[in-house]
Amino acid sequence: MIVVVIQKEIEDQVIQQALEKASSENLVREKILEGMSVSKVFRKYGIL
Repeated sequence: MIVVVIQKEIEDQVIQQALEKASSENLVREKILEGMSVSKVFRKYGIL
């Protein structure tokens, strides 16, 4: 198990950024499953 401690002052910011990252990762996964190459996904979206 992993536990992450986040300061209360930045809690909302950290949660928002985590949700944005998860959303981006889901988009990348979808594009790869649709047949887009990993290199093209990276060039187009800048993330993997």
